[in-house]
Amino acid sequence: LVYDWNAFHAFRQSLVGGPIDSFHYSYPPPLLALSAPFAFLPYVPALAAWLVASWLCFYAALRLAMPRGALLLSLATPALFINAIGGQNGAWSAALLGGGLSLLERRPVAAGMLFGLFVYKPHLALLIPVALIAGRQWRALIAAGVTTVIVLALSVVLFGPDVWADWLRNVSVLREAFLERGDGVWHRMLSVFVFTRHLGFDLTAAYGAQMAAAVMTAAIVGYVWLHDVPAPGRNALLVLGTCLVTPYLHDYDLVFGAFVAAWLMAQAVDRPELQRQAFLASALILLLPFVSSLLAKLTGFSFGPVFIVPAFVIALRMAFAQRHAMTAVPAAR
Repeated sequence: LVYDWNAFHAFRQSLVGGPIDSFHYSYPPPLLALSAPFAFLPYVPALAAWLVASWLCFYAALRLAMPRGALLLSLATPALFINAIGGQNGAWSAALLGGGLSLLERRPVAAGMLFGLFVYKPHLALLIPVALIAGRQWRALIAAGVTTVIVLALSVVLFGPDVWADWLRNVSVLREAFLERGDGVWHRMLSVFVFTRHLGFDLTAAYGAQMAAAVMTAAIVGYVWLHDVPAPGRNALLVLGTCLVTPYLHDYDLVFGAFVAAWLMAQAVDRPELQRQAFLASALILLLPFVSSLLAKLTGFSFGPVFIVPAFVIALRMAFAQRHAMTAVPAAR
């Protein structure tokens, strides 16, 4: 019944005991399987458990990328509060993506398992296969594939195959209402597609612009991972690139911007000439979810790429500067 809008609305009203705005459940069945343990708690305790557990996982993953200062950054990331207000899953996504990238060199199978769990939100995992193939991370790629299959099978075992048909029937309606028309949510969306739509592009042109951005970004990320750029640089580019390849990106998804800041600042620790660039790119990705909704409502435009593209360009320059510095030392010797 979760994909039956009327039944879902009635269920939500029963929780609050009064009138409530209509909403929907848009996630594919794997999230029903992954979040099932929370169903054993009453609603408010379950919400608290959901938010606390997601923050703990986000913080634990951030410590892998940033051993010092992770606690402060995990509490000060603006998108985390936007995520918490809506009871959203941005902290879970950040834990899976950032944790997987942080573990990739040391524990590739564990990293692949985290990537595989991202099947609940596949539009944010589009660059993971590109990066793993270009980086020749075969063990992680296989682990991700196996985990994905297991989670998909679990959703069928728990809820039956018909639940997938129910979800697929809703996808086209939701795409038209919330992505193409932006009913009620456009001011919180940050993708290239939404940006171009509010510049006046028709649907065909906006989809074309999104496709061009996705292909170009995937090519850059693949090239960087193919050429053995140090991990902080290639990881930051993958996360920022994810924001450019997906047409469906919300402000609460940018909890993973904390990892971008951690990796960019790690590259600049012993490189004073890179510190200003790292600070600027970090500020852009961290502040975007904090100011995007307000700017959109004031101007009628979506500003996501205005912040994300400069951060991506800076991260690309820093990644190659770091790679050049590492290759120049043996040559000098």
